[in-house]
Amino acid sequence: MNRRLLVFLASLLAGGIGRAEDREATNSAAAKGPAADLGYEVKRTGFLIATRNDLPKVFAPIEGAKKAVLAPAFEWEYGVRLFSKEKWLAQKYDWATYQEEALRHADSLVEALKPEFRRDARGVIDYALVLSDDPFLSSILFSRKLLPYFEAKLGKRLRVAVPDRTTLYVFPADGGKLEGYGPALVEKFEEARYPVTLEVFLVDETGVRVIGELER
Repeated sequence: MNRRLLVFLASLLAGGIGRAEDREATNSAAAKGPAADLGYEVKRTGFLIATRNDLPKVFAPIEGAKKAVLAPAFEWEYGVRLFSKEKWLAQKYDWATYQEEALRHADSLVEALKPEFRRDARGVIDYALVLSDDPFLSSILFSRKLLPYFEAKLGKRLRVAVPDRTTLYVFPADGGKLEGYGPALVEKFEEARYPVTLEVFLVDETGVRVIGELER
C-alpha cells in the first residue's frame, strides 16, 4: 500500500474527518450516544470523490485539493447519499472496517474495468475512457490496483479527470495530452447530471494528489 494512502488511512483511524468544527460536533454527539437512525436503509457503502459544495459532513482531505474531498457514502432505495454525522453515528461504523470494505470494492472495480483507449492519428494512445454505472467509480483512484492496471499502456504516472460520477479520463502524466482536452472535459462537467470536479489528480507510486484544475 502506498505511503500517501497509509497516511490517509492513519488520519481516518485517528478520527480525522471533516473540518475541525465538524469533528468537535461529531465527538460531542458520540459522547451523548448514537443518534436515531434517519430511516435510510444502507444497501451498500463506499467512497465518493465529492466537493465542499456538496457539504459533506464526514470526509477526509485529498492532498493538494482545494475543492475535492474523499467522502463515505451509501446506496439506498433512491440512489446514493453522503453520510450525515447522525447517520454515520447511527450505523456505528469504525473507520478501519469501513475503509477496508470501501477499498476492497474499489479494487474489484479496477478488476472489472473495460476501458476504451483513444488514439491519435499515429495510433499512439491519448487516454483511456472509463465508464461505469457504479456510483463509487471515483474511488478507484485510491485502489492500489489502478496504477498496475494502466502501467503497461499509459506509464507509471497517471493524470485523471473525474468530470462526472460515471466517467473517468485517464491520461499518461507525461506528454501534455490532457491539456488539449481541457475545454471538452469542462463542457462534460458542466452538462453532467452528477458532476464531480474539475480538479486533476496525479496517481503515481507515492499515492494520489491534486495537481491543478481543468480550464477552457
